[in-house]
Parts: sequence; C-alpha cells; structure tokens
Amino acid sequence: MSLPNFSSKTVMAALLFHKLRKHFRCLPVRHIQLSKILWHSCLTDKRVSTPTVLGCMAYWRQIFEENDIPEPQHSAEYIIAHVLRIKTFQSMRSEQIFWPVSADQKDRIWQLCKKRLQRMPIQYVIEEWDFRELTLKMKPPVFIPRPETEELVNLVLEEFSQSSYPGKNPTSIFLEVGCGSGALSISLLHSLPQSHAVAIDKSVDAIKLSLENAERLNVHTRAEILQLDILTVMKIMVL
Repeated sequence: MSLPNFSSKTVMAALLFHKLRKHFRCLPVRHIQLSKILWHSCLTDKRVSTPTVLGCMAYWRQIFEENDIPEPQHSAEYIIAHVLRIKTFQSMRSEQIFWPVSADQKDRIWQLCKKRLQRMPIQYVIEEWDFRELTLKMKPPVFIPRPETEELVNLVLEEFSQSSYPGKNPTSIFLEVGCGSGALSISLLHSLPQSHAVAIDKSVDAIKLSLENAERLNVHTRAEILQLDILTVMKIMVL
C-alpha cells in the first residue's frame, strides 16, 4: 500500500484542527480521516522519530477516547499486541515497550484501528479471542462467547469431577445445541481428553468456524460438528 506524502502545511493544519477540536464541541467528534493524516505523517515525515510501541499505544488510546470508543485503553493494547504477535500488552518486557514499530506494523495497526473506530467489536477486529486457556478464531457474524459461557464450562467440569464418569470413560459424550464458535464444546474436549462431543448449529458460518477452531486446537477427531436446525428436526419428529 502506497502512503500519501502530506505537505508540512497539511500536517500542521491537521495538528491545529486536532488541538482546536478539544475546545470547540461544534467540530466533528469522529475524525477518521484526520487520524489517518496524523498517522501517515509519522510514516512520511523523516523529522519525526520512529514511533515506539508505547507511543503507538498512547496515540491510539487518545484517538479512541476522543471518538467515544468503549474501553479505549484495552482496544489499543489488544490491537497493538496482536500486530506485534505478543499474547498481551501486559506480558511485554519493560524494554519491549520502547521498541520501534516498523512501517508494515504501523500500516497494519492503522487498518485494525480503523475498524475499531467504526465500532467493530475488538474480537472481530483481531479475529481471535481467549476462552479459558484456549485462543479461538472469531469471525462475524458468529456470536462472540460471553464470560458466562466460561462459567458454564466450569460448572460442567465440576459436575463431571463429582460424577462416576469424570471423562475417563471413552464412551462419555455431550451435546451442544447452537455451538457458535465451538467455544463450549472445544473447551470441554480440551479439559476432558477422553470425552466426545456432538455440536450443532443452523448457521453455516458457525459450523465453518467451529470446525476451524476444532482443527486448530486438535480436538476435531473427537467432535461431530453438524449443520442442523434443531427446531425443524423437533417439528418433524412431532409430525
């Protein structure tokens, strides 16, 4: 992707607009194009020192705050950590936050932050999310697992541990209706290595994503993931 060479006057005008906007509420709140001008000025103006990881995080946190993006700090941290291929921003060593960010990385950060400025959920922006000890792929329009789903997995595992068949019986099997990303079934299969699962969903997108996650996490041989509308099946059975 070629980047525009903004003149010094353009950059100064954008910076001035950026400062004035804080004082005059009549100016537009959302300024994605302005953000792009300022961001690209860091790429093209050789008088500006190479941005660091910490500088990028601070910059985008401010942009998110000014555009009323929920959880601006976490949004910036998740995106930058994802681009740098680091698990979490907090897991970085102290010296890593001062590392320079390459032009390719800056461009990738911009592309993802642009999506966040359009209020896309952060899970869809970085296309992955942690669920218990696993990292799952996430894609719209498949529902994003809620924290309550992790609590449900814990309850199921607790029930298994107190039963006479705590996953040790190779014939133990469970059914999930409406599997979505496959988070619940895959997490249970990961924690109960001798168990099997049948996961169904009427959405083709959900089935594809569940299959992808099951294969990536190597539990696909113990999972039957099927496209099926359970309500339609129940109606047929009643008839």
